[in-house]
Amino acid sequence: MTIGLESLSRWVDRVGVFVRVVVIDTAGSTPREAGAEMLVWQDGAAGTIGGGTLEHAATQTARKLLVQRRGKPLLSRQALGPGLGQCCGGAMTLLFETMDQAAVARLGAGIARDGCHARPVADGQPPRTQRVDRIVRQFQSLSGAEIQVIDGWAIEPAERRHVELWMFGAGHVGRAVVGILANLRQVRISWVDFEAGRFPARIPETVDRVVARHPQRIARYAPGGAWHLVFTHSHDLDLEICNALLGTEFAEIGLIGSSTKWKRFRKRLVALGHAPGKVDRIRCPIGRKSFGKEPWAIATGVAAELLESLNS
Repeated sequence: MTIGLESLSRWVDRVGVFVRVVVIDTAGSTPREAGAEMLVWQDGAAGTIGGGTLEHAATQTARKLLVQRRGKPLLSRQALGPGLGQCCGGAMTLLFETMDQAAVARLGAGIARDGCHARPVADGQPPRTQRVDRIVRQFQSLSGAEIQVIDGWAIEPAERRHVELWMFGAGHVGRAVVGILANLRQVRISWVDFEAGRFPARIPETVDRVVARHPQRIARYAPGGAWHLVFTHSHDLDLEICNALLGTEFAEIGLIGSSTKWKRFRKRLVALGHAPGKVDRIRCPIGRKSFGKEPWAIATGVAAELLESLNS
């Protein structure tokens, strides 16, 4: 995760003042990991830190901070035992930060060193600059750390490594896939189709809608290292998009279809001049055959494949 300044600014525009609740660290058995976050405003919330009594209590705390108009961050240690009525047995430290446009602007103008954001979250005079440098180095030595509070300063990455995912087709399968993958914070989705009316009326804020009369032409300009899923309404268009994508430096290409469709596509793509080895990097069929052929089943299989690849 990262501080996500652009995302926080969009949420302020959408819901007004809210509290960002972030899991700082955990001990023992806990429902979520360090870095999990949720946003809480007076009549709603987004994200999750694990659900259940813990999340309910954190939501209530966040809303009290909104009523009190408390601008200072709050650190809270929660034991997941009898006090909360949960049997996890572990403990979690939560950071509560009230967000409005001024707070987001302060974060953006704050200390950013070596790809990290640092800001004080404890009472007292801020440490000297040299001390912050040491804290940042200490944070970076913690391999894979999402966020830490060190000597009263919250440190987290200023840049998140996103996977660029381009999806071609806004039909039933495309909609089902977006419904799942839009929840993955490490994935940035560009959703492409030839007509605006083919998209649903409401699209998740994390998804960029791209209306292109000729999607195969757009495919040529996909960023290097992007992942692609191709499931348009037309086999001919699928083939043209695959042909265009093979001319890019892609990470993965997934194509919906049967084994018979893939045999025909492979033969035609090789005939178009693509090296067989590169053509064979296209995965077809996509998803998990055992899950079934319904759109939601295909989408679940695709999400499983993507998560396995990202976490391998």
